[in-house]
Amino acid sequence: MDPQKAGRKRVVVIGFDGFTWKTLEYLKNDLSMPNLDRLRKQSAWGILESTLPSNTVPAWISFATGMNPGKHGVFDFAKAGKTVKDVSLMSSRDIKADTIQQILKRNGLTSVLINLHGSTPALTDDITLGSFTSSTEDLFSPKGLADDPDFSDYPAFAGDIITLKDKHAFIADLNRHLDIRMRIAKNLFQKKPDLFFLLFSESDHVQHAVYDQIKAGIPDRALKDGIIRLYRKLDDALGWFMDNVGEDAYLILMSDHGFESYRYVFSLNNYLESMGLLTYSRGSLQNLGLRKAQEKRFSLNIKPLVVFLGRSMAGRKALDGLRNCFIGLQKTLGISKFMTLSGFTRQVDRGASKAFCTEAGLVFINRKSRFQGGLVGDEEAAEIRRTLLEGLKAQKSTLTGKHPFRSVIAADSIYRGPYVGYGPEIIIEPGDHGIGNIGYYGSIFSKSVKNFHNRDGIFAISGPGIHAGESERLSIMDVAPTILHLLGQDVPMDMDGKVMAGVFSDDSMKQVKYSNGGRMETRAAILKLARSGAFTKRKDNEAKPGA
Repeated sequence: MDPQKAGRKRVVVIGFDGFTWKTLEYLKNDLSMPNLDRLRKQSAWGILESTLPSNTVPAWISFATGMNPGKHGVFDFAKAGKTVKDVSLMSSRDIKADTIQQILKRNGLTSVLINLHGSTPALTDDITLGSFTSSTEDLFSPKGLADDPDFSDYPAFAGDIITLKDKHAFIADLNRHLDIRMRIAKNLFQKKPDLFFLLFSESDHVQHAVYDQIKAGIPDRALKDGIIRLYRKLDDALGWFMDNVGEDAYLILMSDHGFESYRYVFSLNNYLESMGLLTYSRGSLQNLGLRKAQEKRFSLNIKPLVVFLGRSMAGRKALDGLRNCFIGLQKTLGISKFMTLSGFTRQVDRGASKAFCTEAGLVFINRKSRFQGGLVGDEEAAEIRRTLLEGLKAQKSTLTGKHPFRSVIAADSIYRGPYVGYGPEIIIEPGDHGIGNIGYYGSIFSKSVKNFHNRDGIFAISGPGIHAGESERLSIMDVAPTILHLLGQDVPMDMDGKVMAGVFSDDSMKQVKYSNGGRMETRAAILKLARSGAFTKRKDNEAKPGA
């Protein structure tokens, strides 16, 4: 049904992945974004606080569910399985709570999702185009879109499966990807769904590559031109939606996290090794004594192959096979899931380690009660966690003499919900040191540039009854309940996020209708009953946590 004919409001969400207001400050002498300036003048805008960790996938899942990772069950790009070596990329199957798309669908409303991480395999029969975390088989929904020539060049990967040493070519590719993504978005926007979501991941990719130069100044004129061109295209895209969204619709601009360029790196793996908790594999480059070779980071130049294959669906299937093969190698060899095709890294032997970590600054303890073949009982695990929390909080950088982190947090002090035990035990939020585990860092503290996330993203919301001006800091979990409220829907009470009441100028819009919780709350109740022995268990179908 056409939402305009039915008198419904529409909500359009545009994501600038990793964008931060600071980027505008750093590029103010070279970049103007008139449409973003125009949006801020007519919007409630401010800082949108990301999840901890401030990582793309858990942040966007928290957006989609309005919940913290302890409720939706997604803590990182990958998920830990039954054993410490059982690691796989997450998908929509791993989300333990209802997403906003599912809630809207149950209530007769439609959605179009483009490039939302964790949206595939599609959770409804609405139009869904996946992201670089999607498999080729699940990239398009309905499946027939895969055979439509209008979608044949859809840029799902956007350069993320490889590291390009040629930054000029990389930025050129991102500009090309952005043009294609916008062309497809304009096409699907004509479907007039109740909720339209589009994520531009190109802003995140360019910042990972050159944020240190964006912050300090870009000496290469040609590189600067390509970077400025990319941001102007983002601004042009925003302007197009502003001009076409309609007077009765709401437009939300947001990012999943902010960005920072860290001049120093803290190697969490090396710290855990120094504490006698982590073991590197005997076959790693480090143990072979090839430090110098590893520091140079051997590179496999597969860009021409990837670009060629990515231009057709058959080629994408071949790429997907390469991707799955590489994931299989990672799992077989016990390599960090974050190792890329561009270089070698020290290999952590998770099975022989009492504690291990991920690039996001997440520390896991190899508990017997958590992992099959685990090494640590719960009593020892509690002591390890206490020791690590105290030790990390007391750290002083050998390079700066200062505490290197913004915070060191016990995960169960910020996560809430039935899946807290499936996530990390400790979270480190970077301060003036990034957390580094990719590649080789010869010591615990290293002087090395790392362009990575921080917690301060952005938001701007415009539409009928919105109060224009700078707003208070909000949470990324607040977006989903606000969208439901704008579309006249009840807000599930089990959402952690709250409707952004402060952005409304109309008092009547501050009156929120709530409903009982959705799938997450139902799951939690069933699990509680199952654990209490309320159900008769059968050997061939035993109830399991998180099943």
